[in-house]
Amino acid sequence: MRIGDFSGFSGLSVMTEQFLHHIWKYRLLRGPLFTTDGKPLQVIHPGLHNTNEGPDFLNARIRMDQTLWAGNVEIHLLASDWYRHRHHQDKGYGNIILHVVFMNDTHVRDEQGKELPALELKSHPGVLLRFEKYEALTGNKRWVACEGMIAGVEPAILTSWFERLCAERMEKRKRGIGEFLDELKGDWETMCFILLAESFGIRQNTFQFEQLARSLPLKVIRMHHSDLFQLEALMFGQAGFLEDEITDEYHQQLKKEYQYLMLKYALQKPQPGQWNFLRLRPSGFPTIRMAQLAMLCVRHGNLFRKLLDTEHLHEVYSLFDVGVSPYWETHYLFGKPVKKAPRRLGADACLTILINALIPLRLLYADYTGKEGEKGKIFELLHALNPEDNLVIRRWKMAGITPRSAMDTQGLLELKAFYCDRMGCLDCPVGQKILDRTSSSVVVR
Repeated sequence: MRIGDFSGFSGLSVMTEQFLHHIWKYRLLRGPLFTTDGKPLQVIHPGLHNTNEGPDFLNARIRMDQTLWAGNVEIHLLASDWYRHRHHQDKGYGNIILHVVFMNDTHVRDEQGKELPALELKSHPGVLLRFEKYEALTGNKRWVACEGMIAGVEPAILTSWFERLCAERMEKRKRGIGEFLDELKGDWETMCFILLAESFGIRQNTFQFEQLARSLPLKVIRMHHSDLFQLEALMFGQAGFLEDEITDEYHQQLKKEYQYLMLKYALQKPQPGQWNFLRLRPSGFPTIRMAQLAMLCVRHGNLFRKLLDTEHLHEVYSLFDVGVSPYWETHYLFGKPVKKAPRRLGADACLTILINALIPLRLLYADYTGKEGEKGKIFELLHALNPEDNLVIRRWKMAGITPRSAMDTQGLLELKAFYCDRMGCLDCPVGQKILDRTSSSVVVR
């Protein structure tokens, strides 16, 4: 809800409850405070911010007129919103010790008829100044609101924030994998194979690779793990690459082998959609990635166990240091020979696989086995990995931020997607630091 056109606003047009939550949560009310009936007020603890149904802040503690109170705090733009939201009819709002409002346009009573003490903020100078700066910060047209200012924030604040954001990002990924594991009824090894296959898609073909892996039972892969030709037949056949009529001897051999294996195992071909080749370097074509995935399955029979057992960075990279069969050393596409090259899985591709599959998988397994100590080692791995290189990270570099590791780049990706793009400056330590500066001239308009 937004409300506007108040005297004393210096031309500002709107105020939001979100901003008032920010003021209360971070204890930004300076100077002596008084309730609307003149009682002195001291905030001992603002309470826990409640983002679910019920009062806005739970278990707060305040001292009012020399009496210590413990209970909940509700925040509104207008005091009359209390009635508009029907809180006076809700027993869940029966333990409100303070009603914090921007404008106290009426007296309010709770479900039992008791009048609530109110704190009005519209004339508080700190609230108006901070809101003016917040409006200027979020109203600029830059790539992110703090572009041009974030580089001036203390490195210790940035480092701590990026680490926390990276942990949030990994937690979300881990949670998604956990739901996937439930879907697979606790089959860790099948989940591991599908996750790896998905990561080989490198964004443009992740869904297609996931559907491919789901269509190939792991027991079938294991039965042919020592035969690269048969694995390629299974993968390229299920992916639909063997349906065209191509006068290429290897293609025809794979097609014949696939038709036999498909009937033998009663395989159902998925409908993964069209494979993407546009805007990809030839080394990233899905055909090459598929050939590398087949080679990985040949080289490492029990991928899940090996992924769990690797501890050092060089062991991880060695695990994924795979090439392709001789045919794909001279092809990017079926029937179109090119100059011979080894076509090994590059460092950037390995980095994507580690971040998107290996690390969240190991975090989930640490939870499952109760080995909390393992998580520290896993995050140390993120610190040791080189920073990622993509469009978002390049823009952060232009803004003056130079990431030192994959921990930083994962944090920056999370920051952009879930804070900057949503104008979450009030919940971001960077935004809070900029708003804390006393001079409004630091805000880029």
